[in-house]
Amino acid sequence: MVLTATQDQVPLLFIEVDNCHETAEELAAKLEKYARFFRRTVKDTDGKERPMWSTRWTVPEQRYGEMPHPPVLLVFNHIGERNPRGTMPRLRDLTRHIWKGEWMRATTPTTGRSRSSRSG
Repeated sequence: MVLTATQDQVPLLFIEVDNCHETAEELAAKLEKYARFFRRTVKDTDGKERPMWSTRWTVPEQRYGEMPHPPVLLVFNHIGERNPRGTMPRLRDLTRHIWKGEWMRATTPTTGRSRSSRSG
């Protein structure tokens, strides 16, 4: 699901709901697909490359003029047989390269990483 609610300070949010039927590996594969989607680019009318997702949705630029990747909210809906508390640490380890980021200076993280949150 994709949510935009600019009136509530939510310019763009991708939501993935897990009903506790998928393994951490399956969920990590989904988050990899989001990361690939966010990296896809197209040429704008001025010939410059820009993120493909930004042709459909917009987000405000960050402090240094960078366009962030939209956040992904992963919601665990505990109706299946799997306990999400056992999945979360494994999922965190499998997807660290997607969300961790790298530091350019002591106070500024680089862009190019997807923010993600988990909720139950």
